[in-house]
Amino acid sequence: MIIEVELPTRTRATGPVHLSDVLAAIPENRWTWVVLDFDGVGVAPGGMPEFGDRVRAEGVPFTWEELLRFADGQEQTIDCLIVAERAGERVAEVEAFDGGAWLVRVPDEWERAVELLDGLRD
Repeated sequence: MIIEVELPTRTRATGPVHLSDVLAAIPENRWTWVVLDFDGVGVAPGGMPEFGDRVRAEGVPFTWEELLRFADGQEQTIDCLIVAERAGERVAEVEAFDGGAWLVRVPDEWERAVELLDGLRD
């Protein structure tokens, strides 16, 4: 079962909620993460324009550690869809909409992740 959490991309108390903040709530894992859509400001492998071309053409796979490094290089995420796959099955998703909301879908066994994500609303 999947749990869905919606978050703002900005809070009054802490300001912007970055991709790295969202990923920090997700436990370390060995899944393959694939960036299927990305529009943002920051640093990307090969440069942002080329990265965007690769994402649109085929998606860009990352290990968990690589995804965390990518997220650390992002100043702002406007739109994105990043999915986790295990044995060819989609098991988690991180999505940003129009710079206004995050939608995170994680397995229900990650209850602690849901608590941490809820904490980003404050």
